[in-house]
Amino acid sequence: SGGITGPSGRARVPLAPGYLVPYARAVHIETGVATMATGLITTPALANQIIADGSAQLLAIGRQLLADPNFAYRAALELSHPE
Repeated sequence: SGGITGPSGRARVPLAPGYLVPYARAVHIETGVATMATGLITTPALANQIIADGSAQLLAIGRQLLADPNFAYRAALELSHPE
C-alpha cells in the first residue's frame, strides 16, 4: 500500500483477498526469516489460513481493524477459539 500512485505504483498482481501473501511465503521459504503478510486480509478464515499453512508468521490487518475494531473478537468467535 503506502499511497504510491501512477504507473510505477500499479500492481501487476490482480487485487484479491490475500494477493500479497505469496510474496511473504516466498521470502520466508527462501530466507527462513519470519514474514508479515498483507493485502486485503479481511476475514478471520483467511487470516487463520495464512498463519496455519505457514505462508506468513505475522499479519498486517490495519485497514480491517479500522473498519471493524472488533475483528479479533469476531475472529475468535468464528474460529471457535477457546476462552
